[in-house]
Amino acid sequence: LACCLACSRDGLTEEELRAVVASGESREPLFVALRQLRTHLVRRGPRHVIGEKSLLRAIEARYLGAEALRKRYHRRLADHFRDATTLERRVFELPGHLQALGALDELARQYRDPDFLAMAYGTDLVNTREHLARIAREAKIDLAEIFRPYIDQPLAHERASWCAADLLDENGRPREAFAIGRQLADHYRRTGNLAEYATTLENQAAILIDRGELDQALDLLEQAERADEKQFGKSYPTVRLNKASILASREDLSGAERMLATVTTEELANPKHRRSFLSI
Repeated sequence: LACCLACSRDGLTEEELRAVVASGESREPLFVALRQLRTHLVRRGPRHVIGEKSLLRAIEARYLGAEALRKRYHRRLADHFRDATTLERRVFELPGHLQALGALDELARQYRDPDFLAMAYGTDLVNTREHLARIAREAKIDLAEIFRPYIDQPLAHERASWCAADLLDENGRPREAFAIGRQLADHYRRTGNLAEYATTLENQAAILIDRGELDQALDLLEQAERADEKQFGKSYPTVRLNKASILASREDLSGAERMLATVTTEELANPKHRRSFLSI
């Protein structure tokens, strides 16, 4: 039990402990083991966590010093969380155990699951970026290969496709990110979903700005502006800020100043007027 807790990312619930301890050699009743450790544990919501760093270090040194033994516990936890009852716990715990096992091919497969990717992007983005970087670096699996289902058929999994597009763009794959966005934008235009259409166009424009394709970016921003005006009577402030940036880069400073003058501090302070890469 103590080894399972030590190998977990941030503690385990009683239900999880019951499952992973029962899967090993120990059959000691859970409540007895928890009672023995109760002065050393803290509760974080429903999870039991080893609260003393000195105890954690002692467990790691005495029981988990051997790599084979440490991996045995990570494998036990990985097997449990692969079939976890909640997606949130699977996303939170499984990647770390697969990394500890060096099972990067298996970890890459998790990110091909659209529900897993969307949850990981939304709740654990920093670690998601690190996991994908390690997969690319050590397993030599290209990000475009991992995200191939989203590149080829973005409409099948809209939310996950947006996540994939953002991660592709920030990892030097703007062409694939743009391809996803183009298909989504066409879909939103055909279905009359102006909110998603305008957001997609603005995101596409951001990719083009990074690539230095300012004329095409400005055209997309103007399309986004027209879509916003149909919905709200005026464009989002971020559209106008991006247009001002393009004008300034072209040394049209008076045009940039006029555009900036249309953006108020009230708009920038209003959360409703902030677009993120993901609007869904």
